[in-house]
Amino acid sequence: MELISRDELKTIASFRSDSCVSLFLPTHRAGAEILEDPIRLKNLTAMAEQELVKRGIRAPDARKILEKPRRLLKDGLFWHYQSDGLAIFSAKDFYRVYRLPLNFKEKCLVSDRFYIKPILPALRGNERFFVIAFSQKGVRLLEGSDFGIGEVDTGNLAERFSKILKFSKEERQLQFHSGAAEKTAGGFERVPIFHGHGPGKEDKKDKILRYFSEVDKVLREYLKDSAAPVVLCAVDYLIPIYKKVTDLNRIADRAITGNPDELSIQEIHRRAWEIVSEDFSKPFKRAIDRYRELIGTGHTSTEPKEILPAAHKGLVDTLFVDVDSTVWGFYDERSKELTIHKERLPDSEDLLDICAVESYFHGAKVFALRRDEMPLGTPVAAIFRF
Repeated sequence: MELISRDELKTIASFRSDSCVSLFLPTHRAGAEILEDPIRLKNLTAMAEQELVKRGIRAPDARKILEKPRRLLKDGLFWHYQSDGLAIFSAKDFYRVYRLPLNFKEKCLVSDRFYIKPILPALRGNERFFVIAFSQKGVRLLEGSDFGIGEVDTGNLAERFSKILKFSKEERQLQFHSGAAEKTAGGFERVPIFHGHGPGKEDKKDKILRYFSEVDKVLREYLKDSAAPVVLCAVDYLIPIYKKVTDLNRIADRAITGNPDELSIQEIHRRAWEIVSEDFSKPFKRAIDRYRELIGTGHTSTEPKEILPAAHKGLVDTLFVDVDSTVWGFYDERSKELTIHKERLPDSEDLLDICAVESYFHGAKVFALRRDEMPLGTPVAAIFRF
């Protein structure tokens, strides 16, 4: 899963050419559906080539612009390491590909600028989190958002975990199994037992501590630049042991208890999101409440004709925009004249996309939402600075 920084987004958004191709498609992490994903991309590149030719681009030049996206069609390894959505930005002398935890609708757009709005949810409040899953088979690091979760492509991280596990297995001779406390016939609690050869339980616990300490060094190296919260997933007696050794300061208080090998990826996502979502949703709830309080004061609007010029001037404080809606039109940055088109014309641009980009880069809080999350059900709504 690739992450998009603010600077990278600015590079994409500021690029101008008569041949900017933006492609979006849903992808799959596993299963037979993986085979369908390159077919989707093949169809989208065919549509893009037709659009480029319609815009006056010579057919050989159009094929050149799409050469790199089409190379992916034959890259089997690439399709086996996907997130939930694929975003491709291609033009003459420009090419970017992002695997993101977003369920994109299939879309092909050719314009003089790249289409940004579909990827904005990936930046919404930095709502990313990690799950560290410990089991007898080893350690997995997963990254998720409210849109989904998947195993992180960490380069040689898995290999290093494997070496740690192999080294410690001979030393520990332990079984990582469910150790939930149970009631005996006499009403006493039977505490978890660390099975293995050695002088006693404390010795086994020390060996797990050493193993977790080695694992933590590798995890810290990967997560050192992230501020995202981390949720632990393991049988319950392992969680306090890892918390004792870790230097990660973003471990969530609550954890997912149980053997992660017996939990589906959907179940891990559901339970992790329950843990982190409350904190993530607070800024959005505050913004919605503030918008509703300001309705009728002249400090809010749902009209693109009012919002877009204000966004260009840096006068938008908060923007809510529907990622799936479009308002076609044309905005002249010099004359500040805005025209809305009833249908898409050759010079049409998505005015909502421009509203979102301009607001974001002028420091506004931008919430790229689904239709049912919009405060008034309109495609766009804004709070102005005052």
